[in-house]
Amino acid sequence: NALVTLLDGQDVVARTRTDAQGVYVIESVEAGQYQLTVEAPDAVAAQTDVNVVAGQTTTKDVLLVDATP
Repeated sequence: NALVTLLDGQDVVARTRTDAQGVYVIESVEAGQYQLTVEAPDAVAAQTDVNVVAGQTTTKDVLLVDATP
């Protein structure tokens, strides 16, 4: 149940949560460059760039690192 946020600069474009398997879907995003952030309890937040192309499905896997000692 990680929180997934799609950003255009500082503007939130979309926000969703992953399912139990870590899968998420964000639909109806305009083509362009975005930042994707993923946050989960006990994990280091991850951020990556994503390029959305018109008429194509974009897949972006993100690995979260355990933050517990």
